[in-house]
Amino acid sequence: MKSLRNTPYISLSTWRRNGKEVSTPVWFAASSDTTFFCFSAADAGKVKRLRNSPRAKVASCDARGGKLGDWHEAKAFLVTDDSKQIDQAYTLLKKNMVSRCQ
Repeated sequence: MKSLRNTPYISLSTWRRNGKEVSTPVWFAASSDTTFFCFSAADAGKVKRLRNSPRAKVASCDARGGKLGDWHEAKAFLVTDDSKQIDQAYTLLKKNMVSRCQ
């Protein structure tokens, strides 16, 4: 998944309870070649779907979700109470936001 580190957006696919796949472009920050953080509102559809299942897949995409690369199977989880991980995610996201806006 190294190829995902050089793109500003990833398409995050999650699944509804009825089995339908839903893809959403998200802005993200890479912590490593296999760990990525993104921020979303607690009541967003992707967050609700991830509460039901960690099953996910990701691909590089443009801001509108147009896929630019291959899909990679992933396991996603919500960071809600581990302050160390929340701090790490916030720092990475802030750093990436500043570098992309310059």
